[in-house]
Amino acid sequence: MIRGIVTVDCEPVIRLRVRGPTGLVADVDVVVDTGFTGALVLPATVVTALGLPWQSGGTAVLADGTTCQTDYYEVEL
Repeated sequence: MIRGIVTVDCEPVIRLRVRGPTGLVADVDVVVDTGFTGALVLPATVVTALGLPWQSGGTAVLADGTTCQTDYYEVEL
C-alpha cells in the first residue's frame, strides 16, 4: 500500500526515497501524475546533492502542449 496525502490544492502527494550512485539518499515529496510515462522530475538541488550521473538530454512536452529542454539523470527509487 502506498500512503500519501491530498493537498489543499487537491493534489495527491507521496514521499519517495531516491538513492544516488554513492549511496546517499533523499526523501522527496512528489505529486502523483495520472499521465505518468516513466520519468520523475527532481529538484536540481537533489540531483546535485546526490551526485546523480547525467544520462542524456531531450525535449519534454508539458500538459499544456508546450515543450522544454530537459536533462535525464540516473537514480534508484
